[in-house]
Amino acid sequence: SRSRNPAESIYELTVTYNGKEVTGKALFDTGNTLRDSFSGRPVIIAEKGFAEKLFGENEDITNWLIEYANNNIDNNQSWNPNDPIKTFSTELSKERLMQQMQHVQDVFANKDKMRSYLEQLKVISKQVPQQVEGCV
Repeated sequence: SRSRNPAESIYELTVTYNGKEVTGKALFDTGNTLRDSFSGRPVIIAEKGFAEKLFGENEDITNWLIEYANNNIDNNQSWNPNDPIKTFSTELSKERLMQQMQHVQDVFANKDKMRSYLEQLKVISKQVPQQVEGCV
Protein backbone atom coordinates (compact mmCIF):
# COMPACT_ATOMS: atom_id res chain seq x y z
CA SER A 1 0.00 0.00 0.00
CA ARG A 2 1.16 3.46 -0.85
CA SER A 3 1.68 5.95 1.96
CA ARG A 4 0.67 9.51 1.41
CA ASN A 5 1.31 12.71 3.31
CA PRO A 6 -2.12 13.64 4.76
CA ALA A 7 -1.38 17.35 4.33
CA GLU A 8 -1.20 16.80 0.57
CA SER A 9 -4.75 15.47 0.60
CA ILE A 10 -6.32 18.47 2.37
CA TYR A 11 -8.08 20.96 0.10
CA GLU A 12 -10.38 23.91 0.49
CA LEU A 13 -13.97 22.94 -0.33
CA THR A 14 -16.83 25.32 -1.07
CA VAL A 15 -20.37 23.98 -0.96
CA THR A 16 -23.36 26.01 -2.11
CA TYR A 17 -26.84 24.97 -0.98
CA ASN A 18 -29.99 27.05 -1.54
CA GLY A 19 -27.94 30.16 -2.23
CA LYS A 20 -25.78 29.84 0.91
CA GLU A 21 -22.08 29.22 0.45
CA VAL A 22 -19.81 27.58 3.04
CA THR A 23 -16.06 27.03 2.72
CA GLY A 24 -14.01 24.64 4.80
CA LYS A 25 -11.23 22.07 4.74
CA ALA A 26 -11.82 18.73 3.05
CA LEU A 27 -9.93 15.50 2.67
CA PHE A 28 -9.58 14.31 -0.91
CA ASP A 29 -10.14 10.58 -0.54
CA THR A 30 -9.34 8.91 -3.85
CA GLY A 31 -10.60 5.58 -2.52
CA ASN A 32 -14.00 6.96 -1.59
CA THR A 33 -16.62 5.47 -3.84
CA LEU A 34 -19.53 6.27 -1.55
CA ARG A 35 -22.59 7.26 -3.58
CA ASP A 36 -26.27 7.87 -2.95
CA SER A 37 -27.92 4.54 -3.71
CA PHE A 38 -30.85 6.14 -5.55
CA SER A 39 -29.34 8.99 -7.54
CA GLY A 40 -25.92 7.41 -7.99
CA ARG A 41 -24.37 10.79 -7.22
CA PRO A 42 -21.29 11.04 -5.00
CA VAL A 43 -21.89 12.14 -1.43
CA ILE A 44 -19.96 14.44 0.87
CA ILE A 45 -19.46 13.44 4.46
CA ALA A 46 -19.14 16.51 6.63
CA GLU A 47 -18.64 17.32 10.28
CA LYS A 48 -21.68 18.59 12.12
CA GLY A 49 -20.11 22.08 12.41
CA PHE A 50 -19.76 22.34 8.62
CA ALA A 51 -23.39 21.27 8.16
CA GLU A 52 -24.48 23.82 10.78
CA LYS A 53 -22.73 26.57 8.82
CA LEU A 54 -24.51 25.42 5.66
CA PHE A 55 -27.96 24.79 7.12
CA GLY A 56 -27.84 27.30 9.98
CA GLU A 57 -27.14 26.95 13.65
CA ASN A 58 -30.63 25.78 14.50
CA GLU A 59 -29.72 22.61 16.35
CA ASP A 60 -33.20 21.13 15.91
CA ILE A 61 -33.01 21.43 12.11
CA THR A 62 -29.43 20.13 11.95
CA ASN A 63 -30.29 17.16 14.19
CA TRP A 64 -33.43 16.45 12.13
CA LEU A 65 -31.40 16.46 8.90
CA ILE A 66 -28.81 14.10 10.37
CA GLU A 67 -31.51 11.79 11.79
CA TYR A 68 -33.44 11.89 8.50
CA ALA A 69 -30.33 10.97 6.49
CA ASN A 70 -29.33 8.18 8.88
CA ASN A 71 -32.85 6.65 8.95
CA ASN A 72 -33.19 6.73 5.19
CA ILE A 73 -29.73 5.28 4.64
CA ASP A 74 -30.58 2.48 7.11
CA ASN A 75 -33.78 1.80 5.11
CA ASN A 76 -32.05 1.96 1.71
CA GLN A 77 -33.89 5.14 0.76
CA SER A 78 -32.59 8.40 -0.64
CA TRP A 79 -31.19 10.61 2.12
CA ASN A 80 -31.81 13.83 0.18
CA PRO A 81 -34.27 15.93 2.27
CA ASN A 82 -35.33 18.32 -0.53
CA ASP A 83 -38.49 16.46 -1.59
CA PRO A 84 -39.91 15.93 1.92
CA ILE A 85 -39.16 19.56 2.82
CA LYS A 86 -40.88 20.78 -0.35
CA THR A 87 -43.87 18.54 0.33
CA PHE A 88 -44.11 19.74 3.93
CA SER A 89 -43.80 23.36 2.82
CA THR A 90 -46.55 22.91 0.23
CA GLU A 91 -48.86 21.28 2.78
CA LEU A 92 -48.12 24.03 5.30
CA SER A 93 -48.88 26.69 2.68
CA LYS A 94 -52.14 24.98 1.75
CA GLU A 95 -53.12 24.77 5.42
CA ARG A 96 -52.33 28.46 5.97
CA LEU A 97 -54.29 29.43 2.84
CA MET A 98 -57.29 27.42 4.02
CA GLN A 99 -57.14 29.18 7.42
CA GLN A 100 -57.04 32.58 5.73
CA MET A 101 -59.90 31.69 3.39
CA GLN A 102 -61.96 30.50 6.36
CA HIS A 103 -61.27 33.78 8.16
CA VAL A 104 -62.43 35.78 5.12
CA GLN A 105 -65.57 33.63 4.84
CA ASP A 106 -66.25 34.15 8.57
CA VAL A 107 -65.90 37.91 8.19
CA PHE A 108 -68.22 38.00 5.18
CA ALA A 109 -70.74 35.77 6.94
CA ASN A 110 -70.88 38.04 10.00
CA LYS A 111 -73.02 41.02 8.98
CA ASP A 112 -71.99 43.11 12.00
CA LYS A 113 -68.31 42.66 11.19
CA MET A 114 -68.97 43.52 7.53
CA ARG A 115 -70.81 46.72 8.48
CA SER A 116 -67.99 47.72 10.81
CA TYR A 117 -65.41 46.96 8.11
CA LEU A 118 -67.32 48.98 5.50
CA GLU A 119 -67.63 51.93 7.91
CA GLN A 120 -63.87 51.81 8.49
CA LEU A 121 -63.28 51.80 4.73
CA LYS A 122 -65.55 54.87 4.30
CA VAL A 123 -63.61 56.78 6.96
CA ILE A 124 -60.28 55.86 5.39
CA SER A 125 -61.47 56.75 1.88
CA LYS A 126 -62.45 60.24 3.13
CA GLN A 127 -59.10 60.71 4.88
CA VAL A 128 -56.89 59.76 1.93
CA PRO A 129 -57.63 62.80 -0.31
CA GLN A 130 -57.05 65.12 2.66
CA GLN A 131 -53.72 63.45 3.48
CA VAL A 132 -52.61 63.60 -0.16
CA GLU A 133 -53.44 67.35 -0.36
CA GLY A 134 -51.42 67.93 2.80
CA CYS A 135 -48.36 66.34 1.20
CA VAL A 136 -48.45 68.44 -1.99
